[in-house]
Amino acid sequence: MVSNGSRKVLTAHARLSLTSIYFILFPIAFGIWFTSGQILELVLGSDFTVVADVLSLLVLSMVFHTLIMFFGYQILLIKGRIRLLNTLIILALPVQLGLSTLLIKHFGMLGGAISVVLSKMFLGVTLSWVAMKYIDRFQIRDLISIFVSSVAMVTVLKLLPELHLVLEVSIGAVCYLVTLAILNRALMMSMLGRFGQVFGQSGGGS
Repeated sequence: MVSNGSRKVLTAHARLSLTSIYFILFPIAFGIWFTSGQILELVLGSDFTVVADVLSLLVLSMVFHTLIMFFGYQILLIKGRIRLLNTLIILALPVQLGLSTLLIKHFGMLGGAISVVLSKMFLGVTLSWVAMKYIDRFQIRDLISIFVSSVAMVTVLKLLPELHLVLEVSIGAVCYLVTLAILNRALMMSMLGRFGQVFGQSGGGS
C-alpha cells in the first residue's frame, strides 16, 4: 500500500502508524518511569534499584527512537533518500559522542543515559522535520490525547500509596484507558479494535 510513495498514502500511513505505536509506547514508557525501581528489584534484586533513573531514561529514549525508525527508515527510505538518511545519521554521531563525553564525566551512568536521550531526540526531531517535506501535515490530536492520558495515569499512581507492582500496573492501565475514553473515545475504541483484530488473527494463525 505504501510502496507507491504517494503523498496522500504516506500521510495516512504516518498518522495511523505513529498513533498505533504511541498508543502502546507512551503508557509503557511512563509506567516504567514510575515503577522502574520496583521492576529492577523484582527482576534483578534490590542492589540494582540505584540505577532506576538510568532505566527510566533509556526507556524514554524509545519515544525518540520511534521517530528515527519511522521517519528515517520508512518515509525517507520509501522516497529513495538513502544518501540523505545516511548523512543525517553520520552527523548525529559526533553529537552523541560529545554529549556522552561531557555528561558521563559529570554524572556517570546517569549522564550516559541522558546523552542517549538527547542524541536520539536530536536525530529523531531532525529526521521528522526533513521527512515532513514528503507528507502532508496531519492533526496530532490523537497523539496529544495519548500523551495526556499517560500523564494522568502516572499522576494518579503518584497520589496513591506504594502498592504491589501488579496492582499498580492494573490501576495504571485502567486509569489510562478511562482517561483516553473521556478525551477521545473514538480513538480508544479504534485502537482497541485494531489491536484486538491483530491478536485475534495471530491466535487464529497459531
